[in-house]
Amino acid sequence: MRVAQEMCEVAMANHRPGKYDGEVLLLLAAERPPHKNYLAGWQEVVTGNLRIEYLNAHHDNLLKSKNLRTVANAITSHLGPILSGKGRPSCGRMGDEWALHCD
Repeated sequence: MRVAQEMCEVAMANHRPGKYDGEVLLLLAAERPPHKNYLAGWQEVVTGNLRIEYLNAHHDNLLKSKNLRTVANAITSHLGPILSGKGRPSCGRMGDEWALHCD
C-alpha cells in the first residue's frame, strides 16, 4: 500500500494540467491543515469563472454523512444553469480537491 501511495504522490506532483476556460465550482474545507491549500493551483489553471465556496467542515470530513447536505446544497445551487439547459457538468481533480466544471 505504501508503494502505491508513493507512486500516486509522484504522479500528482509531476502532472501539469492544461488551462480550462470554463466555469468551475471549487468546494474547499474551511478547516484544513495549512499545507493542504490548492487554491493557487486552481487559480492558475482555471482561466474562466472560478467560483469558490468554503464549507464549514474539516478537509478530511467533507464527504462524511454529517456534511453531505452542505456539499449537496453547494453543488445544487451551482447546477441551476445546467438544469435549465445552459451548460453541461463534468468533474475534475487537482491533488486532494475535486471541482465541478460547467461548460
